[in-house]
Amino acid sequence: MAIIYACEFPDDLCYHVERAVWLRQFPNGMARLGLTDPAQTRAGRILHCQVRPHREVAAGRVIATIESGKWLEPLPAPVAGVVGSITPLLVDSPDWINRDPCGEGWFVEFASAVPQGGFGDCGLLRGELTRRNWRLFT
Repeated sequence: MAIIYACEFPDDLCYHVERAVWLRQFPNGMARLGLTDPAQTRAGRILHCQVRPHREVAAGRVIATIESGKWLEPLPAPVAGVVGSITPLLVDSPDWINRDPCGEGWFVEFASAVPQGGFGDCGLLRGELTRRNWRLFT
């Protein structure tokens, strides 16, 4: 795991730098989506997260809306898929995104149209970050 300016970047995640999100792909085709540690830090305390489940979303289209004390942000999907559900933890306590952004703070699970291991072909940065690319995230 890389730790850059006190922000964690686990090696097993893929990162979409422009959208400040991470993805974790599972062998069954499902993927989890969450905010990167720097993104949740900039946002401040997350107050609300809205996801409309069971709908197909194209890459670049809004998959969720996140509200913090600083902003209300539509979050575009980094890859295409079918929206599953929001993590149950966020229903009662959306600030789980702040407490554990790269773990239990994921906010949407979806069936990805990207084959296993293909996130790199979609413009996502694989884990195992090095000091030379830390500037992308800050």
